[in-house]
Amino acid sequence: MKFLSRLKWFFRSWKYNWKKYLAILFASLGFIFECGVFASDLYAIVNFGYNGLNLFSSIWNFGVIIFVLYFLYAGNIRNSYLAYSGVLAFIFMMVWDVIATFIIDIFPYGSNTTYSWLYIVHLLLLVLAAALGIYLYIRTRNFISGRDYRYRSLRNVAIIFLILISLSSVFEIASWSVYFSVVGFDVLSMMALFSPLVDVCLALSVFFTYLRLNRD
Repeated sequence: MKFLSRLKWFFRSWKYNWKKYLAILFASLGFIFECGVFASDLYAIVNFGYNGLNLFSSIWNFGVIIFVLYFLYAGNIRNSYLAYSGVLAFIFMMVWDVIATFIIDIFPYGSNTTYSWLYIVHLLLLVLAAALGIYLYIRTRNFISGRDYRYRSLRNVAIIFLILISLSSVFEIASWSVYFSVVGFDVLSMMALFSPLVDVCLALSVFFTYLRLNRD
């Protein structure tokens, strides 16, 4: 009986809080994938002698992910606007990824190759997503403060933001897949593919967080 009552409570709660639950779910999946990325980065650094910039970038990204997750979790669980601070942190993380990639190596697999150009398309889409994300954050602050009441317009911007992140991740996965089809595929390679999945999961978490702004 207790199980059935709890199940009824869950479905009743889901009916009114599904946006919050999905935001938390995708944030959790993003954290799991990020742990895989971080583990593969450390393995590569220890075994293949990557430079200090690679190590710093890996630790930094992991730390920013934790920072983003804190705001998304805390804001959604408490039903507060604190979650939208995680949006700015997520945008900052994307901008950092682009800058770090350009500093380390814009052509990670060598120039004039199919996988390099796929990766460049991924970066360009990521830059567009970051720029749109900044605009989205400004619009969100205006909406929360009552200076902007156009929810549908804000929601549409969030949808475009999610599409750009998803397309960027598709091209990143394609570039890695082509590269590993040439050099060989192993467990470490599979874990490297988690990186774009982290971006997609966090973007989905951000999107469902934005849906909670609907006051209709």
